[in-house]
Amino acid sequence: MEMNNRGALYICYGDKYIKEGIISAESLKKFHPDLHVTFFSDKAFSSEFVDNVEIITPNAKRPKVEYINQTPYKETLFLDVDTERQI
Repeated sequence: MEMNNRGALYICYGDKYIKEGIISAESLKKFHPDLHVTFFSDKAFSSEFVDNVEIITPNAKRPKVEYINQTPYKETLFLDVDTERQI
């Protein structure tokens, strides 16, 4: 995978949280269309708002802590799936 200097990272699994994350990524791309977005997820999917999906095993006790160090970016904005900007 190509290394981008800056990007947003979501860690989620399960259809409900993947859908919420895509909504959040859509909101993010509205204000920062050039920001690269990666999801660490338990299943592959595609979305126009997500640039990369990495498959993870959802058996980690603290997945956010255990997977954040695997970010593909030099500077990472970590977002929860329920993060949205309202205006």
